[in-house]
Amino acid sequence: MHVPVMRAFVIVLALGVVSIARADVVDPEPERCPRGSTPATAHSGPFCRADDTCASDAECSTGQRCVAIAQCLETRGCGGRTDFEDAEPCTLTHVSGECESAGGSCGDEGTCTERRVCAGEAERPGGGGCSCAAPGRARAGTGLVLAIATLATMFLARRRRAG
Repeated sequence: MHVPVMRAFVIVLALGVVSIARADVVDPEPERCPRGSTPATAHSGPFCRADDTCASDAECSTGQRCVAIAQCLETRGCGGRTDFEDAEPCTLTHVSGECESAGGSCGDEGTCTERRVCAGEAERPGGGGCSCAAPGRARAGTGLVLAIATLATMFLARRRRAG
């Protein structure tokens, strides 16, 4: 193999590998969450974060009231990597829906618990913040396209020289 071709091959390979690398990619937030929860995401996936509890309407923003809501709460692991052997396990609380009353049935989706939270809307829309649809994945093909374009250019240049 000629030296220029070998150099181009190494460059194309390096660019292809670099474009595929992603750091700290998490899935997008859920599109909707039940009352008393907020769309969020973690290494374990999208979830509906339980809102802070309240004692009175004065703690709530305009258009909301401090109400008792029976919610199906489920404890999940945070996911991701922990470097410390003696670290406490990371958990988060996911609100999978509403239930009839504390102690009621949530099926396989957590425990029915009554909480006082600021609420006003039936559901909260998600998708805000930095979570995009498939972060990092759209850029993964950039290296491949660049590699194909480089190889095509090299091929055409070589043909012109030979012809």
